[in-house]
Amino acid sequence: MEPVRSGVRQYAMHPLHEKIVYAEKHRKNYDIYFELELSRSLDPSGVESAVEDVLGFYEALRLRVARAEDGAGYAFRLQPDEGGEGFRSGTTLQGEKLDLFGGGPLARYYYDPERGRLEFLIHHLVFDGDSLGQFAAALERRLAGGGLPSPEDAGGWSPQPPARGDEGAERQKARFREDFARAQRGREPERERLENPAYGSIRLSPEAWTALGSLAKKWRTTRFAVSAFTAALLTGQKESIAGVVVSRRDPRIQSGSVGNFTDVAPCVLRLDESAGFAANARGMLRQCLHGMTGSEGLSYGEYMELLGAGGYDFVLSYTKMADPLRESAYLLGLTLGSYLYKYDNHLQFNEYEDGLSLEFRCDCPRVRRVSEQLEPALLALDRADPDERLRSPLGSGMATDPAAGEASAQAADGSPESPGSEPLPPAAAGRTPLRSAPASSVTRTLSNLLGRGADSDLLMEVLTSFDIAYLITEAYESWGIQLTYHDVYDSHTLGDLKNRLKQLAGGAEADLEAAAALETGPPADSKLPEAPRQYRLPGFGTAIFIDSFRFLHSDLYDVRYAFRLGRDMEPGSFRRAVQETIRSNEIFFTAFAYGGGEVTATAGAWEEVELPVLELESLADLERQRKTISPRAGGALWDMKIVRAARENGWYFYLHLHHLLIDHHGIGVLLDQIAEAYRGQALRPVQYRELAEAYESEIAAAVRRWRLPEGAAAESGGSLGREGLGQGRYRLRSWTLDTEGLGPEELEYEAAAALAGTAARFFGRSSGSIGAVYHGRVIPGASRVIGSFARVLPVYFAEDDPDVLRSSLRTARLNQAASVYDLQRSGLPAAYPRIVCQILQEDSGRGGILEETVELGGWSKFQLFVNLTAGRHTGRLDFYIDDSLYTPEEGEELFRRMEEALAGRGQREEGAERHERARA
Repeated sequence: MEPVRSGVRQYAMHPLHEKIVYAEKHRKNYDIYFELELSRSLDPSGVESAVEDVLGFYEALRLRVARAEDGAGYAFRLQPDEGGEGFRSGTTLQGEKLDLFGGGPLARYYYDPERGRLEFLIHHLVFDGDSLGQFAAALERRLAGGGLPSPEDAGGWSPQPPARGDEGAERQKARFREDFARAQRGREPERERLENPAYGSIRLSPEAWTALGSLAKKWRTTRFAVSAFTAALLTGQKESIAGVVVSRRDPRIQSGSVGNFTDVAPCVLRLDESAGFAANARGMLRQCLHGMTGSEGLSYGEYMELLGAGGYDFVLSYTKMADPLRESAYLLGLTLGSYLYKYDNHLQFNEYEDGLSLEFRCDCPRVRRVSEQLEPALLALDRADPDERLRSPLGSGMATDPAAGEASAQAADGSPESPGSEPLPPAAAGRTPLRSAPASSVTRTLSNLLGRGADSDLLMEVLTSFDIAYLITEAYESWGIQLTYHDVYDSHTLGDLKNRLKQLAGGAEADLEAAAALETGPPADSKLPEAPRQYRLPGFGTAIFIDSFRFLHSDLYDVRYAFRLGRDMEPGSFRRAVQETIRSNEIFFTAFAYGGGEVTATAGAWEEVELPVLELESLADLERQRKTISPRAGGALWDMKIVRAARENGWYFYLHLHHLLIDHHGIGVLLDQIAEAYRGQALRPVQYRELAEAYESEIAAAVRRWRLPEGAAAESGGSLGREGLGQGRYRLRSWTLDTEGLGPEELEYEAAAALAGTAARFFGRSSGSIGAVYHGRVIPGASRVIGSFARVLPVYFAEDDPDVLRSSLRTARLNQAASVYDLQRSGLPAAYPRIVCQILQEDSGRGGILEETVELGGWSKFQLFVNLTAGRHTGRLDFYIDDSLYTPEEGEELFRRMEEALAGRGQREEGAERHERARA
């Protein structure tokens, strides 16, 4: 305790409190809601005073969260003269959220005398499951006219700092940390992930409950040990990194305390195939105790460093349930609120006097199997010989194989937040928790993070605490800068964090040395023309060329990716394959110039290509290697490298091109050609110059066929949106859609209708036009060209006639050789769209030689942009809103209207709003 100003005291947070605070920073919710039913014999006039007396008595419930005095992180603030009435709410607390970071109270109540019920909303920072019994007992006593507990009985509200043990105890802790670090080395977290997280609750049958007790007796251990062993066995892993919930409460002096003492202890759970079932269960109990004692006293930074970026395979809780109102005369019933999503892959065992239930939240098939097979496994184990060697009780092997096709290769986010020991009811039906974006590996996290705008809100990004752990590690190992967790959490924006890095580094930037050049093969025969060839750039290319100049230093049209090479690939051979592909496609030797209202493309003579090879600590270092590309005279239009990233332990193909050279389809063509060259196949590239004349004819025909819709949609004219250019900073919200059985045309209509309806209601319009993106590869041979054909075409809608939009989409789809510039030249009133939708199909592969795609960030180019990435069964709809043209309040209205537009289309919200630089 430390006095900081008159009448106010400040307390430092224990590490278990810091875990919860930083989890809340990641949009988790640790509010605890419960209701108490009161006896009708109570005088309503005395209920509120009794409640406020009890709330005001417990020091923990009077705490608030404040910035620490030294500015490093957070602390608790206590204002002694703050009475109990400060906790009172005038309205129901259902659905409310405590204002943790705004200095609001951490405990509130609402009294409804007509219903005879008290509602409480108390934060887990200051309240755990054991506290509920103490709080209820004190309230019962006060309602009966009795006094409050003595301060000595109340005890402290926070774990006692661990006393330094004797040398034997310290050696035991050191052994635990060494053992844990050894288990982490070479470990890869579970990458299989359920398509949708599974919530649920099961209660063991009487037979299985009897089997659990029988096993504990035969194996000479506890029901907890039997449950933990069975869960570990069903995951099919010989070794698991598990979080085990433990209370740090000292029963000798804190048995009557109200506060939070619940922690998650990191444990290594190992199965010994040379031992029997009973020996393994007893050994697992020792392993849990080893982790509980060995992790005591870790600071938050030490805890995160120990746990690493992989997180937990699962979190295990075991709670013996007791009725806190059993002896009560005035508190007649307890109702707990719905479970709020706090962490992934959680197994919560609740033991009652007459049975056991399992509540679960599973993200991966291995943990899902525990919930599905727990009961038959217990019954089978009870029939087995206790000394029988380890095997699966349900068949051969350690466990059954995961169901094929039920998972996708995305890293699970094993957050370290404390689950608490309070009983957690199953999730409400239909709840879909936030899912982490696939940015959980350091490769994707840092590459995407450093590619975003300086104003991006760090903690609104989909970053887990493990991503931040990786960032701290990378900053130290790559740049020699020692960041702390406080540095990251105190940096509200990416710009703040970059400034902090510069400050810590003293403004110095680390120099990176290029790797030794790999062996270079002989150049392939050139098929390029000996003399320059010129052609007129089509209208869609002209739009990109001109728009590239609206900001002098803009990277608006940069296309940047890093592709990880397969493990069996030889980097030198891959480099030669890329060089051959570049030499075979004249787009990489083409220059562009503007004059007389036209953009002329000139294919230059063949040049020798030697791709640079870099050896970097991490892909994040590519930011410092980034070149400026521009169609201005003399400017480079592409940059490709072969990169060895030590931290990611792999080789990467780095690709940075201007959008004039390539589009989404063109990237696929490029990678396919590289794969062919790598396999020794002859390349048969198609150059756009060879198709230019035929394409000009198709453009003219498309313009002649173009028809505007009749009626109000055409008369209202104009593209929806606001005047002005966006700055590339966007808010994003995502939804998952059911795309089962929908063809491309219906998908296109669904996305366009949702966007048009959203924009129309926002702008108060009943008709108008938006934009739709088309690939434009409509003549023979165009699908094999490495180039940029993508364009945006206007499509019209009328709110009272859906056929207007369907007809307009069909016109655009059949005549997509045209561009807005071509339509304008023909005299049609076609405005360049400001509000745009795009449909992409999920990539089926990358030529079979590349394992991972890392998108390195870019700017979205439209005020409002919908991108629907469609798979066979589901699709993801991303909605980007330009925050330089639309206020946060307007953004919320647009998100709400999009939610309404998607209602009934099999949608569910996938991600919360966040700021980022988005690709169109």
